[in-house]
Amino acid sequence: IPNDFSLPEEKVGAEKIVYLSTILTGSTVADFFAENGFPCVYRVHHIKEDSLRKLQEVVNSITTTYGNEDVTRLYQLVEGMYPKGWYAMEGNHMGLGLDHYCRCCSELRSAPDIMVEHGLEVCYDQDPTDDEIRMLEEDFQRRIPEINEKEKKIIKCIIKN
Repeated sequence: IPNDFSLPEEKVGAEKIVYLSTILTGSTVADFFAENGFPCVYRVHHIKEDSLRKLQEVVNSITTTYGNEDVTRLYQLVEGMYPKGWYAMEGNHMGLGLDHYCRCCSELRSAPDIMVEHGLEVCYDQDPTDDEIRMLEEDFQRRIPEINEKEKKIIKCIIKN
C-alpha cells in the first residue's frame, strides 16, 4: 500500500445516490441476464470462512494492542486480507450480498461495462437467436481471462508504487 494512502472520505449527498444507483443498476441488469439464461460478465466476489476468521483475529488484535485510535492501519490490514473480486460467467458477489452483479455503468467505461452493454444490445428488447447467444457466450469466455489478468497487473502496480 502506498505511503500516502489515506482512508476514503465518507460519501455524502449526491455521491451516495450515485453509488447506490450504480449498485442497483448492476444488480438489476445482472438479474435480467441470469433470470433469462443469457450469458453475462458477472463481477464475482467470494469470502472464505477462513478469511473471515483471520479478519476477526486481526481486528481483535489491533483493538487490544492499539485501542481504537489506529484505524488507518487496521483498514490497511483489512484491505490486504479482503479478497478482490474478479469477472466470470457465473457466481455471486458476497461483498455486496448479491446473487448476481455486473458492472454496466462505470464512469470509466471499462471492458466489462462495454461487454455487458453489448450483451444488452443482443438480448434486451429482442428475441436473440441461438447463434447470437452462442457467439456472445464464446466472446465472453474468450475475453474474461484477459480482463482478469489485466486487473491483476494493475493491482500489483498500484501496490508496488
